[in-house]
Amino acid sequence: MNDTDLKRPVPPRQRVDIGHRGFRTPVGRSVHGKWARVAWAATILSVIIAVVYPIFRVVLAGVTQPSTGMFDLSGMLSVLSMPYTWEATYNTVAIGIVATVIALLFAAPMAWGVVRTTLWGRRLFMHLSFLSFLTPGMLIALAYLIPLGPHMPVSQWLTDLFDSPTSLYGFWGLALMTACHEFPIIFISLAVSLSSMSSDLEDAGYAHGLSPSRVVWRITAPLMKPALVSASFLGFVAGINIFGVQAVIAIPARIPLLTTAIYQDFGYPVDFVHAATMAIVLLVISIALTAATNWYVRRSSHPLVVGKAGGHTKLRLATGVNFALTVWSSIAVLLILIIPGSTLILGSLSNTGSYAISLADLDFSAYVALFELGQTVLAIGNSALFALVTTVVVLLLALALVYFERHGFVFGKTMNAISDLAFVIPGIVLAFGLISAYSGGPLVLYNTAAIVVIAYIGRFLPFGRRNVHGSVAEIDRDLELAAYSHSVPGGTTFAKVVFPLTKRAVLAAAIICFFFAFNELSASILLITSDTVVSATVLLSYKEEGLIGQMYALSSVLFVLSILAYTIVIKLAGRRAFADID
Repeated sequence: MNDTDLKRPVPPRQRVDIGHRGFRTPVGRSVHGKWARVAWAATILSVIIAVVYPIFRVVLAGVTQPSTGMFDLSGMLSVLSMPYTWEATYNTVAIGIVATVIALLFAAPMAWGVVRTTLWGRRLFMHLSFLSFLTPGMLIALAYLIPLGPHMPVSQWLTDLFDSPTSLYGFWGLALMTACHEFPIIFISLAVSLSSMSSDLEDAGYAHGLSPSRVVWRITAPLMKPALVSASFLGFVAGINIFGVQAVIAIPARIPLLTTAIYQDFGYPVDFVHAATMAIVLLVISIALTAATNWYVRRSSHPLVVGKAGGHTKLRLATGVNFALTVWSSIAVLLILIIPGSTLILGSLSNTGSYAISLADLDFSAYVALFELGQTVLAIGNSALFALVTTVVVLLLALALVYFERHGFVFGKTMNAISDLAFVIPGIVLAFGLISAYSGGPLVLYNTAAIVVIAYIGRFLPFGRRNVHGSVAEIDRDLELAAYSHSVPGGTTFAKVVFPLTKRAVLAAAIICFFFAFNELSASILLITSDTVVSATVLLSYKEEGLIGQMYALSSVLFVLSILAYTIVIKLAGRRAFADID
């Protein structure tokens, strides 16, 4: 290298790359010994066991003959030629689209009002929306069976109003319940994007005399278009995979869906080829949408969306606009949280033994009967144990994935990409893959608690990784390099520098992961036995057995636990745990 090369400015991208490779300079090379390599190998193996191999077995089951194991596409082609397959596919996609549009109509204006304006009660709306994120969608669907079930008061009134049979057991009922599940996901995604976007361009628009409506239409909306597409994608994927809502509504209503078809294929006799084909169709839809969304976001993203993180100038809304937006936001939180929560509690206290509520007969007999049932205590204990083990393993894997990728370990980017891709893999598809992978061969885990925990790990690894990644990415690399330059080992640097700086985010992620695993149904429904039942599967079985009082009592317990979980998250991570609205 000559003097001219030394004076030549280094391009910004190359400077960033040099900083990344700093961990692999002579200073960084010696800090990670054999134990780090062993830990990284164990991390790769864990991701393969929980995600890669099960999905491979799903695809393999669709293209081979079950009896011989020989390559054979005839079974898959036969299933694809059935009208039922395409009816289930159409219903799945159509309900996902309708639910996403409904959720977006409420979530987008509410997120904008909460983050960028002086909306009345915006902090309350934020907390209620984030609380609904921890409320299982199945609980909302069960709550609405009381007013909107067949022959119930509101359902009868709607039937008379529209002169047509109306109840929750139909396309629009399923779409509405799915939208309630999608709303908090879309809201949080948009709120985070809006809170990270500088208001400089909007301020410039106001300074040049543009009206607030023109600023929103000409500046804010174009900047937020990639975030809107990304949030809609997240909501859609979550909506088509929410098995709890589909089991409560779609199966009794006989609405064919891909997820319920997979579940029913595991009845007697088991049809592996049909289930595998349905799973592959669902995977193709999810992965194709992921690729299309990522392509669009990369192509359309504006630097300001993730650029300067400055303060936000709050738009002072006119009284009429503020009132209208407050009413619109209030309708949203009433539909997704207040009405369902109140209905669940009233349903659990009403001693009618049916979906009807009688205020004259309120007592705690359903709760007494609930805990007299042998499965209840066992299911809650199993849920807590499985969720605890899942949370610990997910956080360890998430920290390892992010840390080793940050330090340039081989396959680091690939393993992180695979763990993120697991977000779009439906829980019931993952469960089917685990059955195919571990019901025979050298590692037999079927009908054990281990296979349930592995399913949860694969299901919730993306949540843990994304939370940890956001926190670790904010740590200046110079802090670690300074420790390495003083001969501090890599393990000590991680324990003394990296982990303390990410502790609050890790704790918040732990609570979220624990509660999601505690209420997981889609990955549990095919894997449980009489000894490994969990709260979500017991809740569904109470509905199927007609134990309505006990069903609502358990639903109320889970709803109260979601409130406690959110309170703990906010206490640990602060009120800016999800988005900054100050």
